[in-house]
Amino acid sequence: PLDHADRNERSARETLLAHVGVPEAHILGWGEGGSAEELAHAHARRLVDVLGDPPAFDLVLLGLGSDAHTASLFPGTGAAAARGITAVTTAPDGTRRLTLTAEALSRSEEILVLVAGADKRAALARTLRSEVDPDALPLTALVPTGRLVVLADAAAAPGSGPANGVGVEG
Repeated sequence: PLDHADRNERSARETLLAHVGVPEAHILGWGEGGSAEELAHAHARRLVDVLGDPPAFDLVLLGLGSDAHTASLFPGTGAAAARGITAVTTAPDGTRRLTLTAEALSRSEEILVLVAGADKRAALARTLRSEVDPDALPLTALVPTGRLVVLADAAAAPGSGPANGVGVEG
């Protein structure tokens, strides 16, 4: 449901979109009702209808979990290798999640990854110093057409002091 605590769309609407005047018609949410597979398929069709085939994005805003997941691409699940536009994945707690695939997310001109909190520091450090290892570190599977920018607060930034954040661009 839209009000579920784990739903990124809810968080984006409440913390960002409600404050910047994005028209509702420009927010392509996952929808509600139906099985996860039906919702994923319908969302993929809607993205193709609105953005073209294959859909491409100007900007994708992501986070990074303390386990190094991004979107709903969880480490050790093979989810980062899913093909197509959308996928149904399973979180470590067993809940089924809907996500754009790494392949679809990579069709972005810019990917902005926001990382906040000391609990994310180790995951961010592993991701930044890692070779590409999509199964263990799904963020490394994302190769945008333009830039991938990581913005971390002081608590999450590897090697940062108490007053320093980090911005990593690659």
